[in-house]
Amino acid sequence: MRRQLALSLWILVFAAFVPSALEAQVSVKGSAVPAPSADAQLAQASRLWQQMDRAPLPQKLDLLAQTMANLALVRKQWPNDKRAVARSGIMQADLAAEFGALPKAIDGLLEALPAASKTDMEPGVELRLGKAYEQIGNAAEAEKHFLGAERTMHASHLNRVESEDILSSTGLFYSRQQKPSEAIRRFHEAQRLPGQDVVNRATLQLQVLREAVKINGETSIQEFASFDDLMAEAQRSTLGHGDAALIADVQKDAKSVREKSKP
Repeated sequence: MRRQLALSLWILVFAAFVPSALEAQVSVKGSAVPAPSADAQLAQASRLWQQMDRAPLPQKLDLLAQTMANLALVRKQWPNDKRAVARSGIMQADLAAEFGALPKAIDGLLEALPAASKTDMEPGVELRLGKAYEQIGNAAEAEKHFLGAERTMHASHLNRVESEDILSSTGLFYSRQQKPSEAIRRFHEAQRLPGQDVVNRATLQLQVLREAVKINGETSIQEFASFDDLMAEAQRSTLGHGDAALIADVQKDAKSVREKSKP
């Protein structure tokens, strides 16, 4: 019990302290030495990040500052290496977001966005910006970047997993904004991605059901009928144990949605 309490207190102190530490320590002079190349600088940042995961709190903060400084140095030293600049911004955003320093995450992504333009990295930068802006309560900027992720996703021809992540994330954003029709449109598009199996389509249809009951009875009837068709397809399919268990959970959740929607 004491050990659990001590761990909980450490987490609370660390979470509260790290965002301010990011602002205070990232600019420390001499915390990053220029490497021979942008890739080498990024590799150094990755090594520091790995060390940070295993370090005690005081050392963790020093390593955090060094990692962020190395990432910033990539953008300063090699501004014309667009892929490296974009990668450094993404890494900075993921690291900052991990510790709750969302403004620092947004700063890195905004620096990376021009470099990522018209590359296969642009949708990921836009998606991270959408999520970060939503987390700080700026729904207008969040929507702008979620839509940017969608637009560039189509231009970049991303694989199914990346495309589904963008569409599902945008759909969930619209769900939280109480815009069920917009959410449903994204979930349906994700279902139509090439290579989607019945398990993924059923899981997405469950999200559709949760939104459909917010609109009207006719929409719910149509979407529940589509869900039932997917369950019939799943029963005809040869599923592994894990997929079969997932389908059973989806079916159970859909039943709960259906019952709660009844007048």
